[in-house]
Amino acid sequence: MNGWIITSKIGYSRILKEGLHVSDKNMLYESASRKLYQEGLKRGLDVEVLIPQEINFSVTTSGRYRFFVKGKESKTPDFVIPRTGSGTDNTAVALYRQLELIGVPMINHADGIIAALDKFFSAQLLVKHKLPIPKTLFVAEKVNLDIIKKEFSFPLIVKIWPASNGEGVFLALDEYNLEDIISTIGRITSTVNILIQDYISHSRGRDIRVFVLGGKAVVMIERSALDGGYKSNYGRGGTFKKINKIPEVETIAIRAAKALNLECAGVDILYDMDGYKVCEVNSAPGFFTLEGVGFDPAAILYEYVLNKS
Repeated sequence: MNGWIITSKIGYSRILKEGLHVSDKNMLYESASRKLYQEGLKRGLDVEVLIPQEINFSVTTSGRYRFFVKGKESKTPDFVIPRTGSGTDNTAVALYRQLELIGVPMINHADGIIAALDKFFSAQLLVKHKLPIPKTLFVAEKVNLDIIKKEFSFPLIVKIWPASNGEGVFLALDEYNLEDIISTIGRITSTVNILIQDYISHSRGRDIRVFVLGGKAVVMIERSALDGGYKSNYGRGGTFKKINKIPEVETIAIRAAKALNLECAGVDILYDMDGYKVCEVNSAPGFFTLEGVGFDPAAILYEYVLNKS
């Protein structure tokens, strides 16, 4: 069997910055894609790590289609594992939709990846399915501070998206701090969207990452900030540990993944005074914390996708 692991240009550039020198180009990508490539080889599969820009395809009114990888015609893959996550662009979406139309087994599909990428659309879908989230305001091009002060109390969370791994998330302590954050974002870029959210103080510096696959909660991991900060991401200096499954959290996480039409998801859950709230849903969850608590996510994903195939 042959398969494609689709990663993003973002992951590729990060690896280049790390100065990783390898002879196998399939290893020049983010960690999870490398692990999936190595696991595929162990299983005797013909796998390749690609970015969407390396794949061209044609379609005709007769229903014929052809794929070209790095300029050469390629046979249709037997399965695809998308890992573009927050780096998903229009090129990736077009590729995923074509693969879906011809019935190639994938984890996940385009609609779910797009929904997870668009954080406000994620919030809309979660609310539609009656799932608990922090109160969220979408900010258009001009920020109206009067509306924010009327609808929210300080401190509050400011998020820019697309972003990942805790990047682009700020805690505004008061209206002056908020003005500084908004002004700084505006000076850096004008192409991002901004969300304002309630700050869930009860969850400060900790959350629960739930790895959901095929409608089941595989594992729950509590993540905590190391320095008492408000961000719990391991990549930003946090710690993590496996915890026993909490039935309410399990139900929320499974429903959240289903609401966004994701077969594989990393669902981040906040602690609240009277229960839990969904913070974020990721379509390409990282592997490090899963491996750190004794799981082999690459093997688990292959078992799942090969069963689909």
